[in-house]
Amino acid sequence: MIIEDEINEINKEILFINSLLADINNVGFLSKDELLAIKRKQAVFNHKLIDLKLEKAKKEAAHQAIIIEKKEKLNIKKILHMKSEKYIFLLKKEMIKIIQRKYLIEENEIEEVLYAKSKLNKNS
Repeated sequence: MIIEDEINEINKEILFINSLLADINNVGFLSKDELLAIKRKQAVFNHKLIDLKLEKAKKEAAHQAIIIEKKEKLNIKKILHMKSEKYIFLLKKEMIKIIQRKYLIEENEIEEVLYAKSKLNKNS
């Protein structure tokens, strides 16, 4: 996913800045000006680190929201599919009843015709 790639990139940047901060802390004896310059760099890196962590948290929240939305849509799809299957089953069942009634009516009509013919034959 794109968001996962972005989160991985942010993690790489965070690791890089942490390594820069660790390197800055391992500096030997420095003059006052050098020390102030390093402290300014540390402050910039720390702010960048905070910004990256905030951006990462936003991306992770967006990623979780997408996952939840996807699960909800799959669940809705499953429910709709089950309802569809149920209605198809009920429709087939109703059609079978209609066909059975039609055959029963035809059978009754045939019996009535045969009964009427047999009565006519008896009377003749």
